[in-house]
Amino acid sequence: MQTSAPQLSRRERAGLLLGDIALVIEAVFAARCIGLASRASEIKYDIGNMNHCPICGAETEELAITGDGKGFDCPLHGKFTVAGSVLGSDAFLNAIRPQWEVALTKAKSRAIPDVWPCITAPDFL
Repeated sequence: MQTSAPQLSRRERAGLLLGDIALVIEAVFAARCIGLASRASEIKYDIGNMNHCPICGAETEELAITGDGKGFDCPLHGKFTVAGSVLGSDAFLNAIRPQWEVALTKAKSRAIPDVWPCITAPDFL
């Protein structure tokens, strides 16, 4: 007489499937973080040569702005500015892409209509 494997309920099978999916998502996230960290170490921002987006590294056109900051027109992130206080800080030199993404989101959340968002040093906190 053959014995068969115990039958799992639909709920038990779904639980196993969700566990597998969670492991895949975790692996993908870890791989992306490793990739971002290695990409961040490859990108060295030169304050004097700001023709690349500080967030994604895409080639940009520098926007004419008043003050000591820099303006960018990125094909991915749109038009935004970075305050001069950020350009000369460790936040600018050492931040990785997720930190920049959060900083831009914060800047956009407080931007007034028809004015480009400006990333400031507190946006990295």
